[in-house]
Amino acid sequence: MWDSLSQETKRVLLEADEIARRSNRALNTAHWLLAFLITRCHAGELRGEVRLDEAKVLDVLAKLKNRDDAPEMLSRVKDAAVSLAMRSESVHISSATLLAAILRVPECLGARVVVGAGVSLSDLRSRAIGVFMRARRAETPGGRLRPGGPLGGTLSETGDATPPR
Repeated sequence: MWDSLSQETKRVLLEADEIARRSNRALNTAHWLLAFLITRCHAGELRGEVRLDEAKVLDVLAKLKNRDDAPEMLSRVKDAAVSLAMRSESVHISSATLLAAILRVPECLGARVVVGAGVSLSDLRSRAIGVFMRARRAETPGGRLRPGGPLGGTLSETGDATPPR
């Protein structure tokens, strides 16, 4: 399913590739994080809510001794994104899905940068899933999620998704 990226996610990943190229570093999850912040996308909507911006990310990166991901990290994050998208029966992997996936792998560079910037992984992940759910609801006919809901949740009478128990 990794080949089923939304158009916005494709733009984010192209920007991340360019960031990596300009920095003369191998592509890593911090490049994806930076790309979320500078590309118009669903994940980028959260930057103001959690007070995370490009300058803060770059500052944290400058202070880290190891500014690379282990070779398997991109694959682990991709697998997490595919899992989230499949569990929610989404047609595409959105930028918010990819952000939530980064935050599910706390040892990846992107997640370590978020923590270093003083942002709670669980809070940002919850917010990213909320953005993803709103986008998912918009792509579903009638704007309603199917019974059983994505990610194991249920639907209330008003159509709001509730988290799994």
